[in-house]
Amino acid sequence: MTTDAEKETPKSLPPIFVNRWETAVQAKVGKYFDFIGLPEPWNTKIHSDNPNVVRVSQGSKEDGPDGAMFNPGGEALAPGSAFVLIIPSPNDPDQRLVRVNITVLKECQ
Repeated sequence: MTTDAEKETPKSLPPIFVNRWETAVQAKVGKYFDFIGLPEPWNTKIHSDNPNVVRVSQGSKEDGPDGAMFNPGGEALAPGSAFVLIIPSPNDPDQRLVRVNITVLKECQ
């Protein structure tokens, strides 16, 4: 028997961790992405060429000495394909742009 708490638990947890140099990722609709391994993730820029399939969010940093840092992320919204472009922080010693091909599959029922 399933409890109410289990019914309310998002299916998207945990997120899919996408390492800095990965070039292709596959996910189901509803999954979230966490782009990791980026120096200064709050200064890294991220862009999706197909926001109807993959919506992205910029990294951020809270003010103060103990402020939390958040990696850039994304959400798989619909079946299809999107290229996510990661533009490194100006202070990143490796200034290569990273292009990740994300294929989103229909969620199995």
